Amino acid sequence: MVSHFEAHFKYNINALAKLGKGIVEDLIKYNKEKWCKAFFQTFSKCDSIDNNMAESFNA
Repeated sequence: MVSHFEAHFKYNINALAKLGKGIVEDLIKYNKEKWCKAFFQTFSKCDSIDNNMAESFNA
């Protein structure tokens, strides 16, 4: 289950809750910004992005 949006995340959490007791509670203990795509940051933390494959051909 991949959640690209917060609404889809909530839907998936409800689906997981139906699978068993304690699943959601254990999952929510972790920081969702680290494991759920819906909450990932959209900016780059690196000011230099390059394609290593192209760099190897240029060398």
